[in-house]
Amino acid sequence: MKRTLLQKFTTGLNVGRYWEVFVLGVICSFETHLLQATMASITSAPRNAKDLNENFLTMLTCSACALYLSAPIYQCWSGHSFCSHCYAKHLKCPACNKTFVRCRNVSLEMITRNFLFPCKNRTEGCEAKFRLHDLYQHEEICPRQKLCDCAVGKYGDRSCSWRGPCSKIWLHVKDVHPKHLFLCESIECIIKDFNPTDGFTSVLLIRALGESFWYYNQQDKKRNAFLGAAQYIGPKYKALKYKYETDFYSSNQSDFKISFSRLTHHDGTEIEDVFNSEQCMSLRSTTLNNFVREDNSLHFYLRLKSA
Repeated sequence: MKRTLLQKFTTGLNVGRYWEVFVLGVICSFETHLLQATMASITSAPRNAKDLNENFLTMLTCSACALYLSAPIYQCWSGHSFCSHCYAKHLKCPACNKTFVRCRNVSLEMITRNFLFPCKNRTEGCEAKFRLHDLYQHEEICPRQKLCDCAVGKYGDRSCSWRGPCSKIWLHVKDVHPKHLFLCESIECIIKDFNPTDGFTSVLLIRALGESFWYYNQQDKKRNAFLGAAQYIGPKYKALKYKYETDFYSSNQSDFKISFSRLTHHDGTEIEDVFNSEQCMSLRSTTLNNFVREDNSLHFYLRLKSA
């Protein structure tokens, strides 16, 4: 039965295109010669950033969290691949809502063990490639790391002028501004003594989905609006892989609800420009008053998700 299924998927394909089989079909194991042909096709490709096959690299990322895949790798009946963390977290495929296949994609696992993954700082000029177990160590010390400023220091603690590698920002906030750090994907935000006529900007650093995000809230007196936006800290193209959601409920959580969802903003965009364009969560004070509780506190829920 295995050979018949394999022949069905390989009919009409030459050896150089055998790698497409495990993407188009749900196959949990390959013949040895087929895997060898797959690896030969990959390793014979040009090894510079210009010729990097972006589509193939996308196939080596988890369909839920968008991180690079490593063993064990699972898949759904549509062929979407998942890391073990997301497989355990979801009952069905979040991409197509189909059930998971009860076997591992061992062929894809063998490819990820030998594939040379590009450094996340390639957009900053790093052309280095590593096997996955060496990649993360390199990224911690990569000389092409993007530098960023501490947004908590810019909008909160004015005495903080920290500037350093973006990969280290969450460690800085953990040590210096621990009240502004959250290590989870879902947060209930509470603003005490909320007054719609007061102007302020607040900042949180959220470490979730293996990434770091700034989350800003601003009460703008001139526009009479309450604004919120999440910025992805890292390469611009990866900001499109995540989204933020906010939910506002009335005090009994049944009378009135407003929800908002959007892709995260790139940290190269000034947050003031985001707020001025209002391409973010934005509520007028007259609407916001529906969610201010009797003790003058404002409660809302924030979630970060893979797009």
